[in-house]
Amino acid sequence: MNGKQRLYFVDLLRGWALIIMIEVHVFNAFLLENIKRSSLFDAVNFINGLVAPSFLFVSGFSFILSSYKEPVELKKFTPRFRRKFRRIGLILILGYVLHIPYPTLGGILSKATSQQLHEFVNVDILQCIAAGLFLLMFLRIIIKHEKIFENTLLIITVLVVLISPLMWSTKLENFLPAFLAAYFNRNLGSLFPVFPWLSFILAGSVLSIYYLKFRESGREKLFINYTILAGITVIIFSSLIMKFNLAGSSSYLKPNPYFFLERLGIIVTLLGLFWHYINLRGQKESFVIDVSRESLLVYFLHLQIIYSKITGSRSLSVLYGNSWNLVESLTATLLLIIIMIVTAKVWSNLKINKPAAANLIMKQVYSMAILYFLIF
Repeated sequence: MNGKQRLYFVDLLRGWALIIMIEVHVFNAFLLENIKRSSLFDAVNFINGLVAPSFLFVSGFSFILSSYKEPVELKKFTPRFRRKFRRIGLILILGYVLHIPYPTLGGILSKATSQQLHEFVNVDILQCIAAGLFLLMFLRIIIKHEKIFENTLLIITVLVVLISPLMWSTKLENFLPAFLAAYFNRNLGSLFPVFPWLSFILAGSVLSIYYLKFRESGREKLFINYTILAGITVIIFSSLIMKFNLAGSSSYLKPNPYFFLERLGIIVTLLGLFWHYINLRGQKESFVIDVSRESLLVYFLHLQIIYSKITGSRSLSVLYGNSWNLVESLTATLLLIIIMIVTAKVWSNLKINKPAAANLIMKQVYSMAILYFLIF
């Protein structure tokens, strides 16, 4: 979304999801296991579990916002199409870079174990987002009629939700190459296979279409209020179903349709509340918006700080893995959040005020990374 199209309540949801995501990764890497297993930590775990669905939902919502008025540009493969394609491609590549066992091609060929290569093809949230956005772009290009496009998204969303339990019980690795089978379920270790996580991207895209229709007809507030009401209703309904009918079935909770509904209800309720907050507060710029604007940078960089091998052959997560108490973990979380906020703000200002310099820096960073990977 460009500056004129930005919807700050959407940015707030994405920004807070990223900030809490930093806490999730710090706690997962460094917090003592006995603290994470305590009953007092259950509420934190539930909140942390909303981060990924929110991030996925906003990805679908934002895609429609940025392409709703320009389907012709996408169909004609204009420069705007190429920029979108490159952006999604970059998301996909960075998803695999985060799983790369060694930073150089030589290291991979000479040192990588079969287990490391197996982990490399696993699908994480960035690959899931890229797959979802490529699907949305493909549908946007081939479907000419807006109503058909809308109904197609709705049908695919429902299908993904309903067949996810079946996909999780199917050993697709017996029929497909590992790198493809990893996209469909968790059998090979993927954290975010498209079943069921694609459903959140698709749900975001569907809701975005309806939001834009209501906004164009001057009924934006009515839509938001309906969304909050629907979200609360879905939360209550799905929570009761899971509590009384799914107790003890945690192994297949994530692909269950009620898992999707409960989290979708919470997400759309938060989205509506953020809309009211933005409209009441008036001031739209904040550190959360800065983080949201540079979501890909923040996501990639904070994971590199935690998991990359910056100290000899060991990462910070290996050096201090699950050895910090709550105060130490909270301090590290706050410090990393501050670093990410400052980085996002500086980079965002550079892109706005000196776009040519920012573009040159990006090209140089990509070129050096590729050369280092190929040569060393």
